[in-house]
Amino acid sequence: MISRDSNVYIAAPYGGDLFWLIKAENKRNPQNQLILQGEWTKESRDARPVSLELALVYRRRFMEECRQPVHFALERGSRQFVEEETGASIGEDTRQPVPVVYKGYRILARPGINVTNGERVWFVHIHDGRMQLDSVRGSSPEEVVMKVFERGQEKFAQRAPEDPVQQQVQQQQRPAGPRVRPGDLKGRK
Repeated sequence: MISRDSNVYIAAPYGGDLFWLIKAENKRNPQNQLILQGEWTKESRDARPVSLELALVYRRRFMEECRQPVHFALERGSRQFVEEETGASIGEDTRQPVPVVYKGYRILARPGINVTNGERVWFVHIHDGRMQLDSVRGSSPEEVVMKVFERGQEKFAQRAPEDPVQQQVQQQQRPAGPRVRPGDLKGRK
């Protein structure tokens, strides 16, 4: 059975031939945009395996950035490809951003994939005004928030939006109108 941790080989058809991925790197194009570029070979013996989870990220980026469709094979040189067409695929990350409350701060931890080794991680974006300066990475939402505090970056960490249920409860607890005590009404006419 194939899982998101299964290793696959990435192949791309080009000019009637099949090319195999050796490695992929982020490079700047002439417009100074960061794009994914692959090093390819016709020799399947030189292909390097990657996790299915990382391969799905590569597939999306090769298609969006280079207009290059790719296929996955379970064995080096095989022409039997593993394909998922619709819905949430086996290796697709379906985790959602999580608000973590710690020491009065409500920080947003985002799911992601470490592109160097393909493992699932969590990120907190560090901002200074409108510009993102950095991101902190950890294996769980709690761990990444702890790293933010260890580095003293909690003031710059991306905040999670206020919980709408909690906002509604706070609004219901507020008294309606000014506070009036029985003695305040004496002598007023």
